[in-house]
Amino acid sequence: MVTALPLPDRGLDYGDGLFETMPIIDGNIPWLSYHLERLHQGLQQLEFHSEAHSPVRDYIGTALDDCPVTGVMRLTLTRGTGMRGYAPPEPAWPTCIVQTSCADSAGQPALAPANVGLCSVTLAKQPLLAGIKHLNRLEQVLAARERQQKGLDEMLMTDTSGSAISVISGNIFLVKDNQLLTPTLADCGILGTRRRLVLDELAPALGLDCLQVTITAAEVASADEAFYCNSLRGYQPIGRYGDRRWRRYPTIERLQALYRERLLTCAA
Repeated sequence: MVTALPLPDRGLDYGDGLFETMPIIDGNIPWLSYHLERLHQGLQQLEFHSEAHSPVRDYIGTALDDCPVTGVMRLTLTRGTGMRGYAPPEPAWPTCIVQTSCADSAGQPALAPANVGLCSVTLAKQPLLAGIKHLNRLEQVLAARERQQKGLDEMLMTDTSGSAISVISGNIFLVKDNQLLTPTLADCGILGTRRRLVLDELAPALGLDCLQVTITAAEVASADEAFYCNSLRGYQPIGRYGDRRWRRYPTIERLQALYRERLLTCAA
């Protein structure tokens, strides 16, 4: 394992690559398979060579042996070095970068309701990149700057047609008439691992229907409850969106309780 990045690198030059951010709990990464499957899907969409994914699990295992018991791991996979120009090299030799850091509560459910606003930065539609966690995150950088300036916890991001897609750092869900609703992500957005967990495991276990639909920004305010999620924060209730305030979160509390239970089992 090397400690310096060989240059030039297409990840640095063009954002030509993917990344995963994963909590480490008791020396394990909960739902690691979800992260690896999304990474593999991204490699296919970016047309990396078929063996690029093969050593990743070994790199993660080595890093876990040397990292804190509880923390955060970021895995970045770029297309590696190449000649000048946008065209990808053939063959390409990917570069894998694994970084770990300490965190006291990585992956733990966060209960405090968030203050959320509508972001002026919109997400461009590009179906070829939809769903994957590619390295191009300038939209989120601009949105995060706006969030800081406005003193908010998070911001709702829409696409250029006005459809709600996500918050800056997570997927969004609404509770309406005892159903969970989450935006369809065919044109942009990230297919988050905790979003998938709701669809595959948590919602069915709680007897909740979960629909992937088109949601407008205005519809968020009319929801019975609203929350967002990512792998580090868990499931975060939204307490305020614009002029709308929520004070009770019965569905989200059930979801958080089940997530906490599954999280402890998964990390054991």
